[in-house]
Amino acid sequence: MTPDWKRLAEAIRAGRKAKGPGYRQEDVAREAGVGLATVQRLESGTGYKGMPRTIEQIERALGWAPGSAEGILVGHPAMPEMKFPPEDVKAILAYIKSIQGHEQAGLDGAASARGR
Repeated sequence: MTPDWKRLAEAIRAGRKAKGPGYRQEDVAREAGVGLATVQRLESGTGYKGMPRTIEQIERALGWAPGSAEGILVGHPAMPEMKFPPEDVKAILAYIKSIQGHEQAGLDGAASARGR
């Protein structure tokens, strides 16, 4: 699939405007630690031969999850960066481990039943 640079440009403009009515290209550039020309080129939709090295910084400045820009280029929506307090992360991981434990127990039980 050919990268849709115009789609990424629209998403970057929309992401910038979502940060507030006065949030300018200069603000994205400053927050991302990149040159204004980088933001201007991305918003122009002219594209690059490959993904710019600075795209992760742009994603962070817009509040997107890492990899969102690549997804947008192939038709996916931008994903907001998910931030959880440490205690929530611990609870989520504990829950995932408990599910994995149940799944593993179910697989072990099924395997032993077949082995009889």
